[in-house]
Amino acid sequence: MTDLSGQYSFYALTDFACLPTAAVRSEADHQALLELCSCNLAELCDKHPGILLYPDSIGRAADKLGEERLLSFEPGKGFCCADVVGFISWKQLRLHIRSRFAPADADDFFLHYLLQRIMGLNLFKLPAGSSKAPLLDFRLYLFPLFLQQALRQGLYKRYERHACNDCRMRGVLDVARQLKLNQPFAGRIATQVREYSFDNEMTELIRHTVEFIAARGREQLLQADADIQDAVRQIREATPAYNVKNRQKVMAANLRGLTNPYFAAYLPLQVLCLQILRQEALSYANAADPAAGLLLRASYLWEEFLDRALLHKAGFTHPQNRSHRQPLSLFADGSYARFPDFWQEGCVLDAKYKRLQPANISREDLYQLIAYMHILKAGHGGLIFPYREDGNRVCFERELNGWGGLIKLFALPVVQQGQSFADYCQRMEHNVSELGEQIKAFCAK
Repeated sequence: MTDLSGQYSFYALTDFACLPTAAVRSEADHQALLELCSCNLAELCDKHPGILLYPDSIGRAADKLGEERLLSFEPGKGFCCADVVGFISWKQLRLHIRSRFAPADADDFFLHYLLQRIMGLNLFKLPAGSSKAPLLDFRLYLFPLFLQQALRQGLYKRYERHACNDCRMRGVLDVARQLKLNQPFAGRIATQVREYSFDNEMTELIRHTVEFIAARGREQLLQADADIQDAVRQIREATPAYNVKNRQKVMAANLRGLTNPYFAAYLPLQVLCLQILRQEALSYANAADPAAGLLLRASYLWEEFLDRALLHKAGFTHPQNRSHRQPLSLFADGSYARFPDFWQEGCVLDAKYKRLQPANISREDLYQLIAYMHILKAGHGGLIFPYREDGNRVCFERELNGWGGLIKLFALPVVQQGQSFADYCQRMEHNVSELGEQIKAFCAK
């Protein structure tokens, strides 16, 4: 789907789908798309700080997902998307990649639902105009996550210069100010002090973003759990000089990207805050950066959604391959660490966002699951994937030869559209509950 307006070319795509070459409206667009195909995700974000990728550590992940590309060109098919959704401005192109479960010209309820469950929110009403400004809305969802990640490195501090005029002798004597302010001498000393301060340009930018979100009626995003509330409290306590009238001044002071390597996690947060405060939505024509946007790894969202909405409370362990936590070793000497998505005693589950059917399960996915079952001595293994609720229900359960074991496909029916977002969430919760019962019954066999 394409619409040309002025100098910009708009293309709407879905994940795991292709834009036919015939649908590309000009040779310039074709060349720009080919250039986009030449960069992997890690290179794209490193070269263009205005492009945010969630999870932003994807380029350093153990599974090397950063080596994959946003688009790939396949002769006969065109420009094909993988499992990345979101929005990107690239030269004259404006790409909107939606989930394949979103109806055309309607809110992407499924993506909203995933993000809210990951955040632990229960917002059964989308903000007014969300379909017109979905990019801004998704950025608001991600702000608490980026903030928590940054604060794990400590509250940002930097040297600040302060002009003092009191009875304490500290820093460097400011002779000119001393002669101007303290003649005749009355016990005060004019000095210049350089000291660490938590109230600086970066924390002020974060504070302005916090208050911006609160002013838009999205206070729930800042109160989702105790950790987020504590993060917001730290920022507010660290910025006593906050003044809403200084917002443009603070934004201008943060236009230069962060260079301190110790606080590297603050760089994506800085970019996100600036984009939120500029209220950059789907109107890419107003974006100053020719390469900017927000990209979400749908497979990661799907995996985290399953953990938080279903499998964590069912007792499954969720190893973190991106942070190298809770690995399993293929060999008895502890070598070759591997990270199954979910496991408990006797059962291993693997999350797959891509389209699955019994006839087209890739051998890599199947061999991986069988290997995990062997290492863990598990008699049950399964692949969990989403499918359209109006599609054919997938039924697949087979017993392995040799040492035995059962393998099953678990499909979560994704509601296509509800009368409202609240109705959509209610129906999705019902489907999630049914899936949980299926998994419980399968692992108990």
